[in-house]
Amino acid sequence: MADHKEEQIIQAVAAVVSNLTTSGVNMKRGRYYAWPEDVRRALELFGGSDEPVSGSARNSVFTDSWVTVNFHAVAKTAADQLETELSKIRSETHVALYDAFPFGLGFLIQIEELPAGEPEIDGGASEPVGRRQFSYRIQYRRNTNNPTT
Repeated sequence: MADHKEEQIIQAVAAVVSNLTTSGVNMKRGRYYAWPEDVRRALELFGGSDEPVSGSARNSVFTDSWVTVNFHAVAKTAADQLETELSKIRSETHVALYDAFPFGLGFLIQIEELPAGEPEIDGGASEPVGRRQFSYRIQYRRNTNNPTT
């Protein structure tokens, strides 16, 4: 059986962000990946909620839903440069997503940026590490009886 459309969206997003200049070679799917010491910048991608639009399935064979796609930007550098590096990763991810939308998927309706979290700085490591979560919602349409179509 084919993947749920939610999974198809996350896979397409992963393909788009895996080639970013700032972090693409260090993109992993999952939260809080244990990055090797030599990784300076990274991007973690993980799925979030998948919420049907209220009333969209009534009297219809289609359901519209919003799937949330979450990211953690990760950077290791001097403390006074961490926020700048996290911002670069976030900016490049944003541009890539909007430039590539709808990622070759004909069932996508729109993409929406959500509020980003505050940068988190861990100064306890041998070199300071910063993280910042940011998210997008992507609206899509699927068959009400079969989420793969």
